[in-house]
Amino acid sequence: MAKILIVEDDVELANAMLLTLELSGHQVEHKTDGLHGVQMAKTFHPDMIIMDLNMYGMDGISAIRYIFQRKLCKKIMVLTVWETMPEELKKFGITHFYTKPINLKKLPFIVKRILEEP
Repeated sequence: MAKILIVEDDVELANAMLLTLELSGHQVEHKTDGLHGVQMAKTFHPDMIIMDLNMYGMDGISAIRYIFQRKLCKKIMVLTVWETMPEELKKFGITHFYTKPINLKKLPFIVKRILEEP
């Protein structure tokens, strides 16, 4: 299956997503801020990243900018409390924008759909 990186500062939510995706057969890593997420993306080479936007240190938008500029991963799902997608994310072609809380039962299907896209 796929290699998925979760960058989320809510550890309880991240652990629930991690377990859900591992039970679906994916290899999953978790980091709690954008800087550590970027560092992990360089070595883990994820097929997909699930990224929060509001985090201490490097925020999700800065991390996405870095990841896209260096082509570390092209499939990014944004998961946040924000109601609307920031304009800057649209410039990067982000189309997968979900608000918290996420339905964990639907998460494997959402991830599968994103991974199947060209």
